[in-house]
Amino acid sequence: MIVGLGIDCEEISRWEGLSHTSSTDSRFALFTESEHRYCSSNAHPAQHYAGRWCLKEATVKALAGVVAITTRDVEVEHIPNENPRVTVPSKAKALSEISFMASVTHSELTAAAVVIALARRGGLPERGLSSPPEREYA
Repeated sequence: MIVGLGIDCEEISRWEGLSHTSSTDSRFALFTESEHRYCSSNAHPAQHYAGRWCLKEATVKALAGVVAITTRDVEVEHIPNENPRVTVPSKAKALSEISFMASVTHSELTAAAVVIALARRGGLPERGLSSPPEREYA
């Protein structure tokens, strides 16, 4: 069952100049060490930083009303030949019944991501969410 949906879009130019060595840049703290390694290892790091940021923002939006998190709580893992893996380690216990589907894309100018939060095994989070009313569609 879908618990939440988040989407985000970002201009890539905002992330130009950021790298794993730019620790004095205020944007540096927004990413984990492994996220920096992945983004900086690509020919166009700004595209990957923008995409990672979109995934973090989309995850926060997908969990709105379920659990309060910030983008710093979200970690994005690169899985070769698969969609990125989104986790929220600091809220692992609260989100034990939630899994995520994530997708990211970019053009030369813009990155975008969508994250769907799903209840596992039909379970729902403890924060009072209930199943939607049954509806018949013609």
